[in-house]
Amino acid sequence: LICWDQVNSGKEEIESWMNTMNTKLADSLTHFDDAVSVESCLMKYKEEAPYYADVISEVQQKIADLQELNKGRPIPELSNSQEEIQEKFDKSSTMANQLEAIMANFSDERTNLQRAIEQETDAINRIKDKLAKCDDVSGSDEDLVRRLQTTKELQKELEEHEKNIKALQDKTAALQNKYPSAETSNLAKDAVVLGKKFDTVVNRGDKIADTLESTLEQHCQDAQLQEQRWLNAAKEKLAWCGDISGDRYSVEGKLATIKDLIAGLKDGEQKKNLAAAKLDSLKAVLPRERQAELERQRKQADKEFQDLVKQLQQTQNKLEGSVDQWMEYDNKYEGLSQWIKDMEGKVRNEGNLKSDLPGKTQQAEHFSDLNEDIQRHRPQFEALRNEASEISNTTGDGRTATYATQLLSRYETLANNVNEQCERCDQNAEQHQDYLNKHKHCTDWLEGALQQLEDCSDLADDQDSLQAKLQNVEDILADKEEGLAKFNAALEAGEKLYPNTSNTGREAVRKDLRALREKWESFNDKLNDTQRSLESSRMQWTTFDDNYDQLLNWVSDMDNQVQQDEELRNTLQEKKAMLQHYRKTIKTDKKF
Repeated sequence: LICWDQVNSGKEEIESWMNTMNTKLADSLTHFDDAVSVESCLMKYKEEAPYYADVISEVQQKIADLQELNKGRPIPELSNSQEEIQEKFDKSSTMANQLEAIMANFSDERTNLQRAIEQETDAINRIKDKLAKCDDVSGSDEDLVRRLQTTKELQKELEEHEKNIKALQDKTAALQNKYPSAETSNLAKDAVVLGKKFDTVVNRGDKIADTLESTLEQHCQDAQLQEQRWLNAAKEKLAWCGDISGDRYSVEGKLATIKDLIAGLKDGEQKKNLAAAKLDSLKAVLPRERQAELERQRKQADKEFQDLVKQLQQTQNKLEGSVDQWMEYDNKYEGLSQWIKDMEGKVRNEGNLKSDLPGKTQQAEHFSDLNEDIQRHRPQFEALRNEASEISNTTGDGRTATYATQLLSRYETLANNVNEQCERCDQNAEQHQDYLNKHKHCTDWLEGALQQLEDCSDLADDQDSLQAKLQNVEDILADKEEGLAKFNAALEAGEKLYPNTSNTGREAVRKDLRALREKWESFNDKLNDTQRSLESSRMQWTTFDDNYDQLLNWVSDMDNQVQQDEELRNTLQEKKAMLQHYRKTIKTDKKF
């Protein structure tokens, strides 16, 4: 009975432990939630299994003892219990072995994954640190290129790690699905964190690469932009200089600008070479598409630069030709302008009124020479006008043609003025010559008439001479109208000279005309005096003849009377009376 109790007691203890342990082991196998719990359960099993194995051995020994007591006959109940206990124990042992195998496999996988995650984390951190050193846009383009190359290499390394990290994520996820537990969950989280960290580093690498690429590209673009700005500025100036419109100073300014641009080609070439050098330095790190675009831009800039150099030379030649044309035109213009100015001065100087005929004749000859010189210059002025018209059509500067036309107008005015002056000088000389001729004719006539009057002014010795002189005076009076016409003609010719004769000449003409008037007046006076004198003489002769006859008659009468009165008077009274009679007679006839 004691053995039986011991068997039942041991059986109960073993069943209780096995039921509990089997449940835990089965639960651990079915629900692998916590590796620590599973490991604790397994450790507990390993610690308690020997003890319960001994208990089972004791129970089996007790059963064997009870069978011996039962005369060696098996006790079915006990045999069944023994088998059931052994089966459960074996099952526990099997589950424990399975769980131990699972635990070993889980630990290995977790350890390997953990180590791989740590290795990848270290690698990512190392790459991150290297990228941090590349995250710097300072320094030269060579420094930036080295950093970008390093970044590209690190990005390639990241691409290699990306596969590992993806595999780790898959493995941790699979491990978690296989062994859903806190450890596998944490491990999966570590893998996810690693993936995020990887993504962050990749993004940072991409950002650093983009920053370095954009910085280098910006440097290249800046260099190309500087080159393009220089080209655009040069093209803008070239376009302005290519238009040769405007006056000479505008064209000379454009030529100076072109020469400055040609002198500044070295600066433009330096900018072009700098842009090319920066592009060459980028070829190794930029994408091919971007390289092709920048290379196309460089070729375009090179072509534009070469075209610019060619156009600059062509424009310089064109402007130099235009400047030469302008200079030749300006020299001709200035020369003709100075010539016409000098000629106008000569005309003004020679246009002064002259005082006498030699001066007027010389003036007419001088103006004739000036007129010939002016006419010889006409083709030059017309050629200048045509050249100015051509320049105006070429340059669009209408002022040039206007100035040339104005100069030609001045020339025409000068030519007309000189031509009129020639005619005026010839007319002045002719008028002066006409005046001198008329003055001479008048003077000669007056001198002849005065000479005749002078011959008639002496008293005649006899009446016949007196009559001859009176006839001469009569003839002079008859010719006086002719003399008056000559006199008036001389006066009129002289007065015509006043507007065209200098003050000195006018004064001389006035003096001559005054003398001529005085001479004419003297002639008139002398003519009148001579006429009166001769008339008086003729009257005297007539009176003399009459008185002579009367005297002869009176003498005869007186002689007769005296002869009659020859008888002497006796008395004094008679004598006084006779004397008084004679006195009275003499007084009465005293006119004889």
